[in-house]
Amino acid sequence: MPCATSAALLAAWIYITIDDWKVGDTLHILKEVGRAIGFVGYVLFSLSLFLSSRIKKLEDWLGGLDQIYYLHHKIGLWGFYFIVCHPWFFAAKWLFGRPDKFFLSIFPVHSRLAVNLGSLAFWLMLLIIGATIFKVLSYDKWKRLHQLMSLAYILATLHILLLQKPFSSSNAALALVCAPMGLGLLGILYRQVLAPFYSSRAIYKVSEAEKINENVVKITFKPEAEPLKFRLGQYAFFSFQDQISKEQHPFTICKESDDRISIFVKARGDFTKSLYRSVHPDLRVCLEGPYGRFDFMKGRENQIWIAGGIGIVPFLAWKEQIRGWPGKIDLFYCVHRMEDAVLLDQFQRIQNDNFRCFLHCTENNKRLTINHLMETETDLPQKDIFMCGPKSLTRPFVAGLMNAGVKRHHIYFEDFDFF
Repeated sequence: MPCATSAALLAAWIYITIDDWKVGDTLHILKEVGRAIGFVGYVLFSLSLFLSSRIKKLEDWLGGLDQIYYLHHKIGLWGFYFIVCHPWFFAAKWLFGRPDKFFLSIFPVHSRLAVNLGSLAFWLMLLIIGATIFKVLSYDKWKRLHQLMSLAYILATLHILLLQKPFSSSNAALALVCAPMGLGLLGILYRQVLAPFYSSRAIYKVSEAEKINENVVKITFKPEAEPLKFRLGQYAFFSFQDQISKEQHPFTICKESDDRISIFVKARGDFTKSLYRSVHPDLRVCLEGPYGRFDFMKGRENQIWIAGGIGIVPFLAWKEQIRGWPGKIDLFYCVHRMEDAVLLDQFQRIQNDNFRCFLHCTENNKRLTINHLMETETDLPQKDIFMCGPKSLTRPFVAGLMNAGVKRHHIYFEDFDFF
């Protein structure tokens, strides 16, 4: 999708601004190419920011929030590639005569404010995307750095507005720039200012924290006022209000009695390790949500569930709903070590002719593969597949299942790597 979108945007810009292209003037052509590339990069940047806003309606149009974030990441990365190329076409006139000026041109050392603002946006975006690609920061530090992407976008917007050149060709060129500009600014405005007023939020308190093993804790909450309304299997963004980091983190919601809810937290990063150590009763938390379109009820009667590690939690949330389910469901629970299968007994207790549970432990050389799945399951193409886990689990299985004859629209997965 980003490739086709980029090509369409590039073609539209060239078509609208073709009168500005002076054939035969190489330097002028290079500038126009640079301007076209900058336009495409800016539009993709705008779309990426808009997708990250968590506007609820986007889930209805594009699927679950994990799929929206995946698209946000892809479009943002393509926008970054275009933006990285953008300034070099303007600096081409110095390449052979003044190579020093060629390389200095990407720094904020120009006499014009508009160009310096573009340079600052360029370097800030380079820093953020570089940290994302090479994963040099912990999640919490990366998330704080990533919040500066809004600043980079505003700098890029001022760069365009002060230059004014993009609008000189026609009203169509003006519309091509301003429409995505509006989307990008709307995304920033919603996320930074309006979200507390327009998104569904609820305040809870920790009522119990049960450490299941050395790195998994079950936390139970009770509502302080109106409880959050959600479907089983959905998740919310949790922001703890006291000494634990106030950064928002998503967790799947499990229903308990008396309007209470619970989550399962695996200590993997800085935040979850801190939460595992420090969580205690009466700790206040703000929930934003719910999000997610992962729902086995929309599937066919016979299903296969595949869970990786803590990705078992959405299936736990569905556990009570499968009583009386007319079809057959097989659950494949994949873990690295036996002690990681902390919820295995919950599913073993409800096994019957219509529900089976299989444990696959990598440590015991029992990694689940598509071949093993085909040996275990009959009529694989006639079943719906639900998966939740890291991309290293879900992505290969999507390809393998399709090769085995399962239609793509019968494969549902929730990818928690965007956490």
